[in-house]
Amino acid sequence: MIGSWAGAMGQTQFLPTNFLAYAVDADNDGRRDIWGSMADVTASTANFLAQSGWRAGQPWGVEVQLPPGFDYARAEPALRQSSEQWATEGVRGVDGQLLPALPEASVLLPAGARGPAFLVGPNFRAILRYNNSTSYALAVGLLAQRLNDGPGVLTPWPRDLQMLTRSQIVDLQTALNQRGFAAGEPDGVMGPATRAGVRQYQRSVGIPADGYPTTELLARLQQQAGLGDGVAPPKSP
Repeated sequence: MIGSWAGAMGQTQFLPTNFLAYAVDADNDGRRDIWGSMADVTASTANFLAQSGWRAGQPWGVEVQLPPGFDYARAEPALRQSSEQWATEGVRGVDGQLLPALPEASVLLPAGARGPAFLVGPNFRAILRYNNSTSYALAVGLLAQRLNDGPGVLTPWPRDLQMLTRSQIVDLQTALNQRGFAAGEPDGVMGPATRAGVRQYQRSVGIPADGYPTTELLARLQQQAGLGDGVAPPKSP
């Protein structure tokens, strides 16, 4: 069995353990061929998702508009409630429509408070079990939506926002820790502890606590901490 340097194999990149657990011989030729048989590829991938919690008949999620005054700190994967509960708080479909029935749904802000918002449910998390990357799962969901003649993302993406490099995230974590906003060990990874530290800092200076790191936020933090920043100075709020 031939795979990539990291061990992933076949057209949909199964790890060896997942091949043994989920691969299917859909064309009944006696082999589970995720390299050359499209029947085996699609059936094996579907089996992986089904065994990972995929719920037939439910959407992966939906783009939403958040109500005025929404607490952006509630856009956290661990905060899950039904779409009915989110609707009582003023969350609506981006086109004003009612939300689909989604249990244990959470609000996702892939570009922070300035970007589009999504309400994602169990099927989104099933895709994450396939590849634990929010960007990957969102891309899969949106691509599937477009293939099914659904809409793309309707809210403009804030393309002027600059993502932090890994070294800049280390600087961000260091500055947060020095100012008393616990961000965990400076490792260059935006995990839950760092997001929580960013939110605490954002609340302290009166900006939306979306936990989203930007070069502007880093420059502001470093300037207040008296550190050399190496990035552009922050704009006035």
